[in-house]
Amino acid sequence: MKRISIRKRIFSYILLITLLSLAAIIATSVVCMISIRNEEEKILIKELDRNLSGMIRNKADVMEARLETYEQIIELIADYTHNMFSDRDHLIETGTMIYPPLSSTPKDAFAMTRLFCTEEQTAENMEDELYFYSHLEGLLDPIAKENDGMITTIYLGTKTGVLVSYDKYSYLSVQPGDQDVIYDYMHSAWYPLALEKDGIFYSDLYIDSQGRGLTITIGSPYYDNQGDFQGAVCADIDITAMYNEMISMSMGTGSFSFAVDQEKNIISPDAAEMSKEEYTGLQEEDFDILTAGGSGILEREDAFYIYTPVNKVGWTLCTCIPKSIVMDEISEVDRSISTAWLIFCLIAGAVLIAVILVSRKLAKAITHPIEMLGKDMERITNGDLEHKSTAIRNDEVGDMSNRLNEMVSTLKAAMRELSSSQKHAEELSELANKDALTGVRNRTAYDRYMERLQQELAEGDEKFGLAMADLNYLKIINDNYGHYKGNVAIQKFCGTLCDVFGHSPVFRIGGDEFVVILKGHDYDNCAELVLEFDRRLETLRQDDTLEEWEKISAAIGYALYDAALDRSPEDVSIRADKAMYDRKKEMKSGSCL
Repeated sequence: MKRISIRKRIFSYILLITLLSLAAIIATSVVCMISIRNEEEKILIKELDRNLSGMIRNKADVMEARLETYEQIIELIADYTHNMFSDRDHLIETGTMIYPPLSSTPKDAFAMTRLFCTEEQTAENMEDELYFYSHLEGLLDPIAKENDGMITTIYLGTKTGVLVSYDKYSYLSVQPGDQDVIYDYMHSAWYPLALEKDGIFYSDLYIDSQGRGLTITIGSPYYDNQGDFQGAVCADIDITAMYNEMISMSMGTGSFSFAVDQEKNIISPDAAEMSKEEYTGLQEEDFDILTAGGSGILEREDAFYIYTPVNKVGWTLCTCIPKSIVMDEISEVDRSISTAWLIFCLIAGAVLIAVILVSRKLAKAITHPIEMLGKDMERITNGDLEHKSTAIRNDEVGDMSNRLNEMVSTLKAAMRELSSSQKHAEELSELANKDALTGVRNRTAYDRYMERLQQELAEGDEKFGLAMADLNYLKIINDNYGHYKGNVAIQKFCGTLCDVFGHSPVFRIGGDEFVVILKGHDYDNCAELVLEFDRRLETLRQDDTLEEWEKISAAIGYALYDAALDRSPEDVSIRADKAMYDRKKEMKSGSCL
């Protein structure tokens, strides 16, 4: 057997132990660093899903709210016209003549004009109609002026063949000699929709033929006091500014927003010269997902696509964010990891060189400190990051102990940063699910609760219901007293709802629309609670100590899950919404609003 000196053997053992120790530390450090970076990336993606989805949903909600305002205008005009039929003869006697578009009308002046569907209609045989509809000018004038720049024209196409309109663009259609315009509106897109729809309808998006930009038509049929169809009231809405506001989200270089309609067409002025695949970077199957009607996030090779529907017009709003922007958020973690890795490599190299140089002379003396250092490493490796390695001697082994402490401190700092990011994510999640005005949960929280109800339903829990409540005359309060008083009315409405349904979660899902999820006590007593809600509102209306905007009026309707009628919580929601609107109609007919 070849003779090996003890000094050489000790040197070999020390060298071997040192190499093994460094290998263990390197492996542990690599695993920890990779884990930290992966966790940071997961948290950022979750934040992206939660926060940006909420931001985009808010953009969509703003557009929904604005369209709701225009729907209310159309409903107001339709109701007003309906009421005019009860005094038709008197209105004809006291009306004034509506003239064709006049060349003398100033370009920026509003004017009420007439058009005929066919040449058989003339001012002589349509005289009663023109006198009758002339009384709308007093209603249409403030509406048109207040919404100037958004509503380009308001018009009523009657079933008798005369179309009256109110706008400031009449000069565009002036005929030589101020002759009557013949326009077969009954074959336009909007008139057949009025015959088909029993309420508000929307046209497809189109470029206005008279150069007024991106336009969409909102309309509704109207009826006489016998309930017979008399025509359609419509407004052309220039949504260019609304659309630009909807997609105005700057998330960094390379990010952009766009909308997709149900036909999978891109709605963006920038996409005119490109295919939708070239403009968005998406494939046909991706557009199937975008137009399916839900909200979510698509992760593709180079980007994230956050999307949500704009239900009233059937669009999907989508924002594309390059992955490079998201990954920039963890660049600081990458730099810290790189620095720690460099320091560790330098320390490891220095320790290894020191061991080789002095191990022959200090083999015996160094054995005990190495054993102690190995125990320190074991405790830290097992998760005891509060443990401090003690340098027994001021030598290379002591240096290793100090460097180990520095490395653990760096690791702890990185973990604290990760914990801070998690806390920040939780705070943002809470804000994203809370309505700022009323303090109750918002539409995002409602959508998640509905998903949970669907899961509970699949597990056999069928005892639940939904109550829909809608504030009446919010627009009148806003117009007469200002939006601040309107907010006070919404808060009082929400407070009353929360007081009555004290055992149920309340959600604000629209401007003045709230939903109550009925379970437990409130589910068992829902009918009595609805009556109590109505009594509370009646008490407010009779309280002379309250301001006018505090005497709120609202309609409420509810529905309980019925396995024979409902396949999902959404079906219950639809029935509750119908019950609420039936109640609203009942209140109108009984003059309870």
